[in-house]
Amino acid sequence: MIVAIAVLLTLSGKQPPANATEGRQLLAGLFNGNTRLPRLADLLPIAPGGGSAPTPAPAPPQSGSGDSGDIPGLYRDLYVTAGRDYRLPWTVLAGIGKVESDHGRSQLPGVHSGSNSAGACGPMQIGCVPGSAAGNSWATYGRGSPYSPGDAIPAAARYLVGHGAHQSIDQAIYGYNHSSAYVANVKGWARRYGGTV
Repeated sequence: MIVAIAVLLTLSGKQPPANATEGRQLLAGLFNGNTRLPRLADLLPIAPGGGSAPTPAPAPPQSGSGDSGDIPGLYRDLYVTAGRDYRLPWTVLAGIGKVESDHGRSQLPGVHSGSNSAGACGPMQIGCVPGSAAGNSWATYGRGSPYSPGDAIPAAARYLVGHGAHQSIDQAIYGYNHSSAYVANVKGWARRYGGTV
């Protein structure tokens, strides 16, 4: 059902949920009637003769525009430093930070204290609750506090490296959040910030 919802949202030009919290909010809206999805039949163009015409893919954010103005200076410096230290594109770390917490500006549960319902913590939403859906990746990759961007961003970099980022950045991002839509969203933000991923 989640995949079908993501497909409908993508086809309608809307962004699918970027993380588990947004997904739960979308599902709650669907069940209580506050959110409506388009019908698939309304989204597919009909070619002459009644067949389906190919649908062009939605345009990604502008590649290489270098639009990193929405990243707070401290966060940008931390992304760049962690990217250099762990040999990763800093823009991928910034993409994760944007999707997970809007670079720490989100007020959703788990960003500044506690954890979200999946067990993720901090601005990079790394799993920090043993036995939770997000697991306790912080125990392996984290040092210090998951709520401190100075600790969370390097931990996210170590997580990506630990999940094969030097061989396949897509595989590592997928390991961070098991969703192809999430990978595309992070890479879209990375390109917007000037990366070539």
